[in-house]
Amino acid sequence: MDREIEHIPVLLNESIEYLITDKSGIYVDATLGLGGHSKKILDEIDNDGKLIGFEVDPKAILISSSKLDKFKQFTIIKNNFDKIKVELYGLGFNKIDGILYDLGTSNLELNDSERGFGFSSKGDLDMRMDPTLKNTAKNIINNYSLEKLISIFFKYGEERMSKQIAQAIAKEREKYTIDTTDKLAKIVSKFSNYKYRNKTLARIFQAIRIEVNNELNVLQKSLTEAINLLKTGGRLVVISYHSLEDRIVKNTIKEATTNCICPPELPVCVCNHKASLKKITHKIITPTLSEMKNNPQSRSAKLRVAEKI
Repeated sequence: MDREIEHIPVLLNESIEYLITDKSGIYVDATLGLGGHSKKILDEIDNDGKLIGFEVDPKAILISSSKLDKFKQFTIIKNNFDKIKVELYGLGFNKIDGILYDLGTSNLELNDSERGFGFSSKGDLDMRMDPTLKNTAKNIINNYSLEKLISIFFKYGEERMSKQIAQAIAKEREKYTIDTTDKLAKIVSKFSNYKYRNKTLARIFQAIRIEVNNELNVLQKSLTEAINLLKTGGRLVVISYHSLEDRIVKNTIKEATTNCICPPELPVCVCNHKASLKKITHKIITPTLSEMKNNPQSRSAKLRVAEKI
């Protein structure tokens, strides 16, 4: 495999060990990517088991298909994981034994300069994981209002210099179209000293990518549908990498493991909410020192697991 498309699955053994409770069960890899976690799942389940993988990136589908097509238990769905319910129903599955999310951006996307996910090389400001999406990073940077840019950088990038960076972008786009990653990086780099420049760039590029792909709303919808699809004893296994997505995962699991979600000031419960999950991991599982050394991209990974009751 070419260096540019190498990908080491994060928390591979831990995630699959928690996921599989029935070797003849029906499982979903909501974030197929290059197929690392799926390969492990398929190695673990038996001939009566099934795995459905969701992916929107055509290049990732091509690569993972070449690895996994030999497994008769495997089906690829070319769609985003917020369509999990309708797609599984279409296949005749209304209950599943487990679902895995690995929410990280893969090297395939980060290292493809033509797609504009990274700031280390020149490329078009695109950032679409699904090439059929209409919105692009170029459109956001050149056409969104100043107020909306500030909001995106602050909300999705948690960048304290959001206002100054957005103002600089608004000023520069009056002179020329900001259409490549290097043009954007040059503007953003002015607002951080050299030591922290890459962190500032990473936060801004993350914010734009989240907006382009509507990542947080898609994640929330998918998690809700996944919980409803799990059969009793089925597992929800999620690997997240930044605080925004992890907060959604944490809060979703917290609500689903709580009987009453009424405001604390109410003297009696009126919501009639009943817990649908129980936590399997009460503490966050993180990579070992050895894994972080072998795969630096795993350093921020957090694994959470819950089970349907």
